[in-house]
Amino acid sequence: MVIGEAVRNEVPRGAHDEDCGEAAGAAERSGAVRVRAAQSGLPVHVHVDAQLPARCGRERLAGRILRVCTAAAAAAQARQRAELAAGGIDDGLLGRIGLTDAAGAAAIGRRACGEGEPETWLSRT
Repeated sequence: MVIGEAVRNEVPRGAHDEDCGEAAGAAERSGAVRVRAAQSGLPVHVHVDAQLPARCGRERLAGRILRVCTAAAAAAQARQRAELAAGGIDDGLLGRIGLTDAAGAAAIGRRACGEGEPETWLSRT
């Protein structure tokens, strides 16, 4: 299922990105959920693997999409922060503005774009 435009293995950039400011993409390791989101976390493009809704419930799917949106927003903020820093804005000011840095975005991405919590504590045999 794709909300937005059809994609293959990447989160596309489109003309609609300019409408929401700088957007960035993030994806789960498996690629089952891929999102392109603005700095605010507003999704610009969402791709969900066609078999995923049948494998997990609506609430779990929504949670996965939200986590990937969070990672994409952090990546967009880090990109904006880097551009502002390259333009001469003081790092202390950038911190007060609240834009995450590259290390923070990477940490958020690692937490958000994994496959989520295990469904059960029981081992599968």
